[in-house]
Amino acid sequence: MLDEVRRELQRRLDELLAEADKLRHALRALAGAMTERRARGGTKAGVLDALAGGEAMTASEVAKLTGLGRASVSTTLAKLAKSGEVSKADRGYQLDGQAPRRDR
Repeated sequence: MLDEVRRELQRRLDELLAEADKLRHALRALAGAMTERRARGGTKAGVLDALAGGEAMTASEVAKLTGLGRASVSTTLAKLAKSGEVSKADRGYQLDGQAPRRDR
């Protein structure tokens, strides 16, 4: 019984820590996008930063996370895929060479 409770608490803690990591990453991406948005290459930097968490994301998700325009993000992702910096995932894009995380 105690082992069962301990396992459940550990599982919940792991979920919360994963969520906290995602939120921290989102805050960093948003802050980076806001400061780099005005700079040349800011869209590319914001997109790459958003994908740095290892999770595959759609253009809409990246746009929402970074505050960039969806069309601009979509164009940037297509260019990055063509250059090999990102790759298509089952759903969206991911940084090239990263296996998508499946912790959802």
